[in-house]
Amino acid sequence: MRARRRRPWLIYLAVFVVLFANSSLQRWIWAQSSYRFDDRRNVPAAYQTGQFSNFFVALAAFRNIAANLLWTKTDEYWHDGRWYRILPIMDAIVRLDPQFLIVWETYAWHCAYNLNTVAPTRAMKVYWLKRGLNVLERGIRENPKRWTLYGELGYLNYDRVGDWDEAARWFKCAYETFNDYPELNQDFHPQKVIHSLAHIYEITWDIDQAKFWWQIARELNPSARVPQLWLGYWTDHADDIARKDELHTRERRKRAIRGMQPFVPRIEETPGQSCTPTLLPTDPALHTR
Repeated sequence: MRARRRRPWLIYLAVFVVLFANSSLQRWIWAQSSYRFDDRRNVPAAYQTGQFSNFFVALAAFRNIAANLLWTKTDEYWHDGRWYRILPIMDAIVRLDPQFLIVWETYAWHCAYNLNTVAPTRAMKVYWLKRGLNVLERGIRENPKRWTLYGELGYLNYDRVGDWDEAARWFKCAYETFNDYPELNQDFHPQKVIHSLAHIYEITWDIDQAKFWWQIARELNPSARVPQLWLGYWTDHADDIARKDELHTRERRKRAIRGMQPFVPRIEETPGQSCTPTLLPTDPALHTR
């Protein structure tokens, strides 16, 4: 029986179709004047909804190939300093492959840190920060059994927004998800989640809760020295009012420098709060010229 001949040209054809579609679509996008960085003052509505990426969704048979090819394209734009060109590509990638967690993380970080920092107005800074939060909430809806994006959302609220309530909520959701689905979350990062949660309670001066979370961190990794050191420290300094004033002063200074919301030295937790996010609305006034 004659051996069946392979047809490598089919593979080459598939790659060509994806590359051609990617190149053609990008040329059309960047031909629109509203996408040029030098004269942009806002974000077009089509850019927000990701309408252009629907074409890629139609290429169901080539989604993984397309997602990986587009991911390499973002690296090129990043090193060239063409930051705004990264976002529509990332939007296409997460539509093609919603389980591509590092893209969700990078997408949100790029909005909430890079573009927030270079935004020329306060309104645009707020917009990009909300955009970053929104990206992570979308990612959580697609990956509810993975701790990673819960932790990223907690850290963004902790480090960039300064919302203790939301930060504590999402850090706890990350920990609960790790407990509920340990087989899917073997990469759980106690330093990012548990340590940050403990520090929130230190700054808000709920030392009992801080010690509670340091104890959990020690149980997760008995050989780690940091949880043990902090447990010992707060056992000796739980009533140190001077330390409390120092923490609060440092936090107020940091928020003033970064333009964050005012410091509230407490956490108002809501019992039974859901780990299912409600997508944040963005300001429609920013979508039009």
